[in-house]
Amino acid sequence: MTRTANFSLIICTAGKSPAAKNEILRSLRSLRMTSGGTFAEVSIMKLKELLRYILGYLLGSSVFMVAIPYGLYAAARAFPGPDLFSYPFRLAVALLLGLPGLVFTIWSNAALFFRGKGGPTDLFDMEISPRTKRLVVTGPYKFTRNPMVFGVNSCYAALAIYWNSLAALGIWAVWLALVVFYLKSTEEKRLLRDFGKEYEEYRQRVPMIIPWPERCRPARDGRPTD
Repeated sequence: MTRTANFSLIICTAGKSPAAKNEILRSLRSLRMTSGGTFAEVSIMKLKELLRYILGYLLGSSVFMVAIPYGLYAAARAFPGPDLFSYPFRLAVALLLGLPGLVFTIWSNAALFFRGKGGPTDLFDMEISPRTKRLVVTGPYKFTRNPMVFGVNSCYAALAIYWNSLAALGIWAVWLALVVFYLKSTEEKRLLRDFGKEYEEYRQRVPMIIPWPERCRPARDGRPTD
């Protein structure tokens, strides 16, 4: 114990009977053990949460930033397309798609982490990253409900066009259709379950994937609610 703690203990036990002093000492020891145990439990919980963040970002990066782009590249190499457009044109289109896509991808991840207090990796209702504790409706989520989906798929389309591959474009289109099906059948149901009416109103005024300014909310008593 520190000197301050010893002094406090002397004050607490002054004038007490031996039995009372022993009871006070037992209470203080119990309090110290409980405080230490609580601190250890909180530290373990934070460590587990950190590990889940790391796992989520590693898994997400491996799939969406490595595996899928490599698959598109492999398709482009295996099935080279005709030279429908010149290289400068393909480069310009790829930049117009890819740069905004990259911005939306980074922006949406940051918004989930700092505003939603959670991570992006959640698959078929299985929580990998810690889920967001609040519904994020600002930043990139003000323009689209799925800015990350828009961002990465804009990058995929940019790569397919840059590589001049109809095969890669076809694979990307099928992939995007599967993603939309997943969002409607699984992800939106989970968000409705977690956030209820708040998400329902958000869904009615913000588009699913393509960024667009917020639409007016449904009218109430004949008046729109912006």
